[in-house]
Amino acid sequence: MKKSRLVIIAFFFLCAVLYLENMAPSFNSDDSPETTLAYCTLGIQHPPGYPLASLIGKIFTLIPLGGVSFRANIAAAALNILAAFVLYLLAALVFGKAIKKRDDGLIQAAALAAAAIFVFSSSAWLQGSIAKGSIYSLNSLLLCAGLYSLFKIGESAKYFYLFALLYGLSMCNHWASMIVIAPAVIYYIVMKRKTLKPGNYWPAALFFMLGLSAYLYVPLRNASNPVYAWGDVRSFKDFLWLVSRAQYSGAEVRHNFADTAALLKFYLKNLFTFEYPWFIAAVVIPGAAALAYFLPAEGGALLMAFIMLVFGVASFATPPPDTQWITKPYLVSANVFAGISGAFIIFYFINYIKRKNTRTVVSFGVLTLMVCSLVFTGRPDYSEYFIGYDYANNLVKSLTPGCVYFAEGDMNVGAALYKTLIDRENFAPVIPVVSLYPWYERRLARNYGRIINVPPPESNTKAYISDMMTWNSGRDFFYSNVFTKDMVNPAEFVPDGIVYGINTGSGKPVISDYYLKLYSWRGIIGDRIRYDEFTRRLVVENYAMAFFNLGDVLRSAGNNRLSALFYEKGLFFYKNHGAYINAGLAYYMSGNLDKALYMWQKAMDDGPDDPSVYCNMAFVYAARKDYPLAGEFIKKALSLDPGNSTAIGLSEAIKKMERPK
Repeated sequence: MKKSRLVIIAFFFLCAVLYLENMAPSFNSDDSPETTLAYCTLGIQHPPGYPLASLIGKIFTLIPLGGVSFRANIAAAALNILAAFVLYLLAALVFGKAIKKRDDGLIQAAALAAAAIFVFSSSAWLQGSIAKGSIYSLNSLLLCAGLYSLFKIGESAKYFYLFALLYGLSMCNHWASMIVIAPAVIYYIVMKRKTLKPGNYWPAALFFMLGLSAYLYVPLRNASNPVYAWGDVRSFKDFLWLVSRAQYSGAEVRHNFADTAALLKFYLKNLFTFEYPWFIAAVVIPGAAALAYFLPAEGGALLMAFIMLVFGVASFATPPPDTQWITKPYLVSANVFAGISGAFIIFYFINYIKRKNTRTVVSFGVLTLMVCSLVFTGRPDYSEYFIGYDYANNLVKSLTPGCVYFAEGDMNVGAALYKTLIDRENFAPVIPVVSLYPWYERRLARNYGRIINVPPPESNTKAYISDMMTWNSGRDFFYSNVFTKDMVNPAEFVPDGIVYGINTGSGKPVISDYYLKLYSWRGIIGDRIRYDEFTRRLVVENYAMAFFNLGDVLRSAGNNRLSALFYEKGLFFYKNHGAYINAGLAYYMSGNLDKALYMWQKAMDDGPDDPSVYCNMAFVYAARKDYPLAGEFIKKALSLDPGNSTAIGLSEAIKKMERPK
């Protein structure tokens, strides 16, 4: 028994060391700045509010270790490792029932393997290293603790009440990914109905409501006018708007069967190519089916919950095109089921080894191999990750004191809120997408009334932005380089680092790359580090856009040589099809046909179905009087777009040039 405990302690100590060693020292480039802000200020996060996470996160921000961002990251790690420990208990309970020939050593190794498959999976480990991930780590913890309690209701009704309490608490976190497992819960209760008495259900309902009561934090905290709150819960209608995630309902309504199929396909692909080594990924689904076969109650409930969770996320999540990776954090808790399923099938076959000593050696040998493989493939080395932190500081460098900054995009908004409400920088971020809500006017006045005059809500966002500028005339105005065209007039925008300056007509705009020379590029240029898709999309691509925007302005002004240089700098960060085309045009207009061909070849490789690229290539070869090759590119363009006027016109021009004089 003593050796068994030492093995468990050693395993989870290893988890803690590896997590701390690879943890980000500051916030990640996602919603982590907002999450950290909510933890520090006991705020109310974006829908559904996440009250339980904010309460727990606040405790971690009081730890006297590092900055507040690092402390919020520790919350994610601690919750993830605790979830893995409870998963170990859950797996040991399930495997003890499923494996008939009792072998405590094998069951312990199998349960630790289940914990390892979860805690060292790529998504769980990454989310366990960043503040935003603490929400998903808490979700996994509540899921494991809830299932463990549910599977022990045969021993005492007290476990039924504990499950009800935990399930109620889980609704106060990421409820959308917990409510979908309700059919699995009902299935198990029906399977074990003889162990419960009719009188057990009313107390369980009361404990469930007690867990739900954590949501009382939202109106109570809102009444004290917190520094940060998404929404203003003054009525039950306001409360429902926040908790029901009504703000996102428009996107979710547009979800269709094709979207669901695409996300399911992405999940399976991600399971093999990102989450796990192939030999672990390959046994997850067979393991889930085998466990349901050998243990119809517990195994059937786990399989049903696994399916419902994955299918639920795939049925409602509506990421923009080519951004299915956004769903990976939502599916972290699905790795709980993957851990149990994968470990079960592997160790079930090991159990056929007859000699106990040999079984034990093989069991812990396989466990060691699995842990090493998982750590090698899944480790997110964020120990030197300052990309999000530097982006926030680079943003501040781009703005002037006392300015108004209109922000769109998760990182632009989160970084601006963090810098002004935690670091107390002197500018006022305005979020156009929520500007029409009355609560937002009150929130702006509360936090930034000392800096700006706050106009009342308007009938449309464009009018509100105009009013904000009128009410604060004399100030500088900036807009994030992510913007909704219907809300703004891009003709007034002047590239200014990673933001746009808004030209109010008071003076001639200055076009410069000055701010880009002041920025910190740690982790992106030079000693580059691995980073996640959110960092690429919300930060690295924004840097690229800053260079592309300068290239566009210079090309419009006729400075094609310098324009091409900025396009190339932007392409270092982000291989963008349109930028390749524009860089080629800039080189073409400056007379560098070889570089133009190189850029258009890159564009062709990236988007072979774009007829404009083939037309551009035809122009180069026509200029070189290589009419047959130019004709081949024209044919390709017309095969993609038979009515392409550029290709048709160029074809006619080449025919005239080919006629003998």
